[in-house]
Amino acid sequence: MSTAVAPAAASASASADTPFLALGIISAPEYIERRLSMRTSWMTLPNVGPNKPVSAQFVVRSRGAPPWLSALLKSEQATHGDVLPMASIAWNETRARGPVLSVAAWLAHAAAAFPRATLVGKVDDDAYIHTVELEALLRGIVTQLAPHTDRLYLGSMSWFHWFPKIFERSGFGWTFSNAWGYGDGCRNATAAAIRCGIHQRIGASDDCGTCTGPFPFMSGYLMLFSTPLAAELAASEAMRSDVERLKAMPKFMSRGGGPSNKVMEDIWLGSLLHRAPPARPLTYVALEEYLTGVFVSDGWGLKVRDGTPPSCAPQPSHHPNLDRWRRPRCSSTSRASRLSDFSPRTNSSPTRARRRRSGAARPSRR
Repeated sequence: MSTAVAPAAASASASADTPFLALGIISAPEYIERRLSMRTSWMTLPNVGPNKPVSAQFVVRSRGAPPWLSALLKSEQATHGDVLPMASIAWNETRARGPVLSVAAWLAHAAAAFPRATLVGKVDDDAYIHTVELEALLRGIVTQLAPHTDRLYLGSMSWFHWFPKIFERSGFGWTFSNAWGYGDGCRNATAAAIRCGIHQRIGASDDCGTCTGPFPFMSGYLMLFSTPLAAELAASEAMRSDVERLKAMPKFMSRGGGPSNKVMEDIWLGSLLHRAPPARPLTYVALEEYLTGVFVSDGWGLKVRDGTPPSCAPQPSHHPNLDRWRRPRCSSTSRASRLSDFSPRTNSSPTRARRRRSGAARPSRR
């Protein structure tokens, strides 16, 4: 198969490095403060760095950057050694193309630079990852699933529908049945066409196309893949086709027929695995607090818990749309928080905590 994007040249340190987990932090070039925040917080944890179990690099689009920005990025790389400039992506790409192109470029780079890593991950540049507990959790999961660990897709899982033609999501749900209900207007071609507004438009190119789903996807603040799966995705014709089509799109349209200014890269990637599944079966691993009490995705501020290395006993849960869906049951906790959510308080209020556990306070992604 042809390669979706040309991987960036691997650094000398990366070629000698064989991390357990290679993390690519997608960051717009101007977000210098976010990168500094990460360097002075979770990237100082003892298992992060060159020749350590967790490798973390900032994936920064850089093609055509003005001289002052290029000089700044070079200085940042010289000082910290963790900036991966992506010359294949224009520095000023918007939220419509930038995240998808960056994720595709990172997967291609990671597969080439870290071929012996167990897992490859994508992280947002406003996320806090407790890498010590995350590593312990993931090692426990890999041990329990061995030897079938080369087709793992892990993260905070929920469900969506997708319009491939316009790179637009629709019909969100925390579960398959939840998404199935909310996606009825998407799967009904007539209803979807009316909502898209093709009857008020001229030309077939202005319709939204066919909706697909529901399918599971992992939320973008922390998406994890076994390295062989990342390599297969990066080399797939499906990813190459989507990337080239996205680059060529002159405008972006919402499912309601109006203009759109963003494409959700995490939902897109989940849809890609649904639309063009690999030849060999995938294992979906849902890391969810409400399912397991293990993986804490905290939307109310920094939540702190003491934990011990996990003893995982993943249980299979079958669904017609999944080959295997694993729910790991472990004794430890791993955390992922938004840096932008930090507040002086270290604990959520009781009212907020109750809403968070019930799921009522979770942001809607419909």
